[in-house]
Amino acid sequence: MGKMNIEFVIDEFGNKKAVLIPFQEWEQFKKELQSFFEYKEQKKSLKKAFTEVGKIKKGELPKRTMQQFLDEC
Repeated sequence: MGKMNIEFVIDEFGNKKAVLIPFQEWEQFKKELQSFFEYKEQKKSLKKAFTEVGKIKKGELPKRTMQQFLDEC
């Protein structure tokens, strides 16, 4: 996302109280934010999977068959 066209709402003392952005830019921002959260969740899941595989290889967790793995989903 490029530079956003934002406006600030300020109080009588000049303190920023709110931000206004065009609705279309807000919609694009929401899409990009959702994609970011999905990416983070996938990364977390992959990290957990690799950790589990490492523990299985070390004998710290029991091995599972492909069927057992698929049954968990």
